[in-house]
Amino acid sequence: MLAVSSLAQAVPPVATKTAVEEKGFTWTETYEGGGNTDGFITDINTTMGYIFNEHFSMDVGVPYLFIRPSSSKTGTTSAAGMVIPT
Repeated sequence: MLAVSSLAQAVPPVATKTAVEEKGFTWTETYEGGGNTDGFITDINTTMGYIFNEHFSMDVGVPYLFIRPSSSKTGTTSAAGMVIPT
């Protein structure tokens, strides 16, 4: 146990970037969804951006929604598919 402790102390800590050092492009993908007796809906959101400095950044995103209504409540006239919000 003593040898493990001394080995762990010999590894240098990883330096983290400060807010000033974090500049450049960003890309985020998120997937969310949920469902109940009314149906099922999910969304995939793609966001790209650029961090200029610690006070200013810009992001642009496009969400894609996938909707599946409940067939037991809406009957056979419902439709399922992909929606791109405008």
